[in-house]
Amino acid sequence: MTTQGPARHLAQAARKDLCRERLHAAHIRSPADLTAYFDGLHASRSLRSTALDAFLGTGLLMETYLEGELYSAEIAANGGDPRLLMLTRRKRAVHNELFEVAALMPADLPQEQADEAERYMRDIFRELRLTVGIYHVEFIMTKDGPALVEINSRMMGGSSPTIYEHVTQVDPFDILIREHLGEPCEAPAPPFGRAGIVVVFGSVTGGVAPPDIERRVARLREIYRPLRHGLAVRNGQQLPKMTGNFSALGHFCLHAATADDALARGRQLLSDTEAAFELPLARYR
Repeated sequence: MTTQGPARHLAQAARKDLCRERLHAAHIRSPADLTAYFDGLHASRSLRSTALDAFLGTGLLMETYLEGELYSAEIAANGGDPRLLMLTRRKRAVHNELFEVAALMPADLPQEQADEAERYMRDIFRELRLTVGIYHVEFIMTKDGPALVEINSRMMGGSSPTIYEHVTQVDPFDILIREHLGEPCEAPAPPFGRAGIVVVFGSVTGGVAPPDIERRVARLREIYRPLRHGLAVRNGQQLPKMTGNFSALGHFCLHAATADDALARGRQLLSDTEAAFELPLARYR
């Protein structure tokens, strides 16, 4: 372990009590603590609900509709010197923008906008004083520049790590482990020379799968040879209407030479899969 590692984690430890005080987070040290925690859980949650109701009733909640493309940034905090690992373009469904139906790596952002997004991420991490961990940050690139949507202290979700490893030839979980060991972040920078996309299958209407859908899906796997897939449906199965991630039918992870090629392969895959299911699927532009 480098000398940088212990210093980073000592700094985190020194902030533990302050964070617990501000966030009212549970700190379990013994079986007695655990019992007390669960005994008081219901009352604690009721109190928080009351506080939230009071806050929402004050008119302090503000919402803004942001126009632009949705992206995510994978960031290693790297001891307070944030390292951008990847920019991903999140493709939303044409019929409902609340649903994400594809994740493209690397994002097809012009270099000037990519640089602007990286500076924006560094500013966010500096303001939040984030020094340890891997973060998944989503933002919308508006006409005025990037605008933060959410920041998550976790690895990229779903099958995105598969695409990241394909694009960079580096296992993101190896980066995660090194980050928490306090070792400097070592990750490749663009250009990467390859691309990939996660395509999510979601039924717009719901319905019933054809009686030979298993054979048809097997044929799609033969044609597209996904890096990874999760499309497991049975002949004649009742298919749900897409209402979010948990109602998706499955996904394919596709490899490609460039971002444009990946988007084109994804569109063709959705078209072929829609024909196989004989039902309209969520599409991206």
